[in-house]
Amino acid sequence: MTAYSDEATSLAGDRQVYAPCGFYKGCRVAIKKVDKQRIDLTRPLLLELKKMKDLEHDHLARFYGACVDPPHCCFLTEYCPKGSLQDILESDTMKLDWMFKVSLMHDIVRGMHYLHGTDLKSHGALKSSNCVVDSRFVLKITDFGLHELRTPEKDTRAHSFWTREFFNERCSLTWIIHVYDY
Repeated sequence: MTAYSDEATSLAGDRQVYAPCGFYKGCRVAIKKVDKQRIDLTRPLLLELKKMKDLEHDHLARFYGACVDPPHCCFLTEYCPKGSLQDILESDTMKLDWMFKVSLMHDIVRGMHYLHGTDLKSHGALKSSNCVVDSRFVLKITDFGLHELRTPEKDTRAHSFWTREFFNERCSLTWIIHVYDY
């Protein structure tokens, strides 16, 4: 396991750490810890793990598998070196033009459209930190499925960022209306 990525140099700094990562069968993977003391491998859970592994779409982060041995329970998913949409939106060094923003929005729509057509039916916790960007700046949705294994996260960073943006008046009324339009 490694704690850095040498591909993630799109934002400020020489090496960006967006998620713990490692290698699985020659592929770089993101490692997402599961905060569970014990995981019972029931038939419905095994079926859902199989469905997750079989999902493949350009706008979904690939699910490689899970380790269910406590205390090292984790999910292995595709690693996207540009970080999350939240990282990109919070970056002062990366300026996004409207064409790029619209492209990212279309990627979200395409990924969610595909996800809603699968047996999983919905995401359940879509937010900017669950949208990751690969090396080609394609947005991919992650952290979907396996709801019984996931623990609810409190994302205070996103709330504090948008509160600061609103009160600093860097976020225009047009942007707020445009976001609610979608």
